[in-house]
Amino acid sequence: MPCGNLRRIDIKRMKPNNKQPSTHRLAVLTWVGVYPVLTGIALAMEPLLSGRPVAMRTLVMSAMMVPIMVYGVMPLIHRFVLRSREGGNR
Repeated sequence: MPCGNLRRIDIKRMKPNNKQPSTHRLAVLTWVGVYPVLTGIALAMEPLLSGRPVAMRTLVMSAMMVPIMVYGVMPLIHRFVLRSREGGNR
């Protein structure tokens, strides 16, 4: 017995969200963003981190890289992907 305005949803008829890139494309786009960021951080931090243990260098570089990727690079990549898909549908 239905309650109020609730109705049955036919999941088979729902269309998938085509706004998200495929997993493979997202992996490539992430790598395209990670490589230059990681290279830049490694070059910039080399004088300070040379001679330090690998675990310490990795910790420092990853602590810098993750926020740059999450708050800077990935939003730009996602906007680029969405714009390129919208442009292709016209």
